[in-house]
Amino acid sequence: MNLHSLCTGSALFLMACSAPDTAIEDDTDASGSDTGRTGPEATSCLTTFTHQAMGNPDTVRLAGPFNDWAGTEMSEQADGSWTVDLELSPGAHPYKFVESNAGNEAWTCDPEADLIQCDEGYKEVGDTTWEHTCGLDLFSCNSMVRVADCHVPSLQIIDLDIDRASGILSTRIQAKLAASDAELVETRASLDGESIEGVWNGADYELILTELQPGRHTLRMDVMDADGFRSESVHVPFWIDSREWEGGLMYYAFTDRVADGDLDLNTSEGGTHTLGSYMGGDYAGLVGLLPYLDDLGVNVIWIANPQDNAEGAYEADCGDYSGYHGYWPDQAREAEEHFGGADGLHALVEAAHDRGMRVVMDWVVNHVHENHPYVTDYEADGWFNDLVTCKVGEDYSNFDLIPETCWFAEYLPDIRFYEPAPLDQMVEDALWWVKTFDLDGFRVDGAKHVPHSVPYNLAARLRQEIEHTESGGDEDFYTVGETFSFSTDWISLYVDENQLDAQFDFPLYGSLRAALLDESISMPELYAARAASDAIYGEAVMSQFLGNHDVSRFVSQADAGSWADSEDSACETGWVPTDPEIYDRLRLAWTFLLTQPGLPLIYYGDELGIPGYRDPSNRAPLWWYSSAIDGSEANLDDVLEGLEYPDEHGPVLQHVAALGQARASHPVLYRGTSVEWWEETDVYSFSRTEGEEHLLVVLNRGGDERTLTNGLSFAGLPTEGIWTDLLTGEVFEASADSLSLSIPGRSSRVLLWAEAT
Repeated sequence: MNLHSLCTGSALFLMACSAPDTAIEDDTDASGSDTGRTGPEATSCLTTFTHQAMGNPDTVRLAGPFNDWAGTEMSEQADGSWTVDLELSPGAHPYKFVESNAGNEAWTCDPEADLIQCDEGYKEVGDTTWEHTCGLDLFSCNSMVRVADCHVPSLQIIDLDIDRASGILSTRIQAKLAASDAELVETRASLDGESIEGVWNGADYELILTELQPGRHTLRMDVMDADGFRSESVHVPFWIDSREWEGGLMYYAFTDRVADGDLDLNTSEGGTHTLGSYMGGDYAGLVGLLPYLDDLGVNVIWIANPQDNAEGAYEADCGDYSGYHGYWPDQAREAEEHFGGADGLHALVEAAHDRGMRVVMDWVVNHVHENHPYVTDYEADGWFNDLVTCKVGEDYSNFDLIPETCWFAEYLPDIRFYEPAPLDQMVEDALWWVKTFDLDGFRVDGAKHVPHSVPYNLAARLRQEIEHTESGGDEDFYTVGETFSFSTDWISLYVDENQLDAQFDFPLYGSLRAALLDESISMPELYAARAASDAIYGEAVMSQFLGNHDVSRFVSQADAGSWADSEDSACETGWVPTDPEIYDRLRLAWTFLLTQPGLPLIYYGDELGIPGYRDPSNRAPLWWYSSAIDGSEANLDDVLEGLEYPDEHGPVLQHVAALGQARASHPVLYRGTSVEWWEETDVYSFSRTEGEEHLLVVLNRGGDERTLTNGLSFAGLPTEGIWTDLLTGEVFEASADSLSLSIPGRSSRVLLWAEAT
């Protein structure tokens, strides 16, 4: 079969024809299977740039580092566009267009380009507004093109349709060869690793898959030419189910601290503080704990960064720490052996997918460890910012003053994303992890510490290579950022259709603790903060939380106040408070979180109420608190039976499980039309209606039992019927447009309406 190559490219997708004589060796994929030779190492590839003039220019030039930004003349075409062909080396190339009229020049980026590169100083550090807009003489980032190896065949999805209701996928995939006389000799397609057949019509590969079973699937396809050069694989991940990110429940399985399933992997790497060392948690342990997470209603698992981390131990706040947390990567594409390596990660993802759970990887993008090959190989090429630490002594101000260039530690070189090569490489590495391990989302670590070009380019590459939106794909790869700030302006700065899907809602976290710990704000003010989040972030599926690995545990702050987050507390091991009021407040917090829109987060152990002050005190092993978490398979009943502190932790765990299961079964817990039903300083209630479901949530943070009587029709609720408390099983009957209910002090009710019999 002979295909004619157009031998052209664009700023979005490249194809070219000239070929050198040398070839590289055969390659293998991450599973060890033969992929064929990927192609000769190209020295240059013909790339076509096209520009629609924005003004009335006499001439137009293409400028970039490939011509020292001096510009190469473009040719005007009959349709009024301007084009130029350039031979460019494979890699990332920034560029702009320059329009000239009567000697007056005006520069612009390319509005058709999907990728960008921002120079240092592209925005003021304190700016909380940013967007990439192209226009004549507008101050903007550069456009960027990725020149691929033009001597390898390539594939492009032309059409993609997934009918989930019927379990049918249909697609048309087009092949392009490097030369007009090239010949394809092999076409491989697989679904979930099993070979499948389609129809090859000489130019396109047409495939229709029917009777697809519910669950996670991955379609892959590649081709090889007569010279043995194989294309990159087309990767189409998709779910046959109705689950959306909205309304899910995410669990941060901090891998080293959740469950130890393989004792042979356990080594400390020399850490001098117990909680600063590897403790033994691994992927095998997480697999054993999946039934427990299932019983909690969890359907999204966030795992610690799986990249191989630095060996040995390094100075930190409480002595020498090892890289147990995953934030010190020293390899780009190797999996951490302490967690179980690549095989263990594959097994975890497969087991989670079998239960309908999405898997989100913690993407550490801001920096690498000093032992990383990128430091050895590319430090001299300007891949890293000059050493200025974010924290100087006890001064943390550089985190905000120079967030994109400061180093988290002297042994963590900060990547200089103003350079196109590292910008392109880090996003390319991210895509490798997605495709190799069938991941469903990223938690983006330190979002504000990288230029906007990073989430911008990540989003573009995900649309092109994972979601395939331009071809008809609608599978949503979820990206949620961590910007540790209590300013909604900073949080929203990175959330839009061209950057991150969402962020963790730190301002709401602050309001939640203020309302339920020191009571510095009222319950209505807490719900007003939630309404403000909805107004600011719009349809973004934000993640609300009551704790994470960087702040003190809820119960420890309730017990010790602000000391729990002080420098003095970090090196202490948290003790279990015995005051019942603390756990009452924790259950109130969970009721608030799990009856709200979005994707709420359970930081491992918070479903029990385990203690912990600031890092590393807040990272104690989960198995310290239940003997059932021993690396073997365990469900909710097992964990409950094995609790070391059943009086404190048992009621909290049962409360969270009831809410999590209700959330999974009843969309009205997170979606619908809401109306305020009751408002006092210490008591707040709202109703929500979604279709035929009606919900009434009541929170009483006061110490006294209350009886509330109110109407129903004003809130759009049925005037008659039975309301069942999903937390206790108690029932309350409404009649004549009135409902009276009791609520004990420091407790909540989550009432679901059922038609009276």
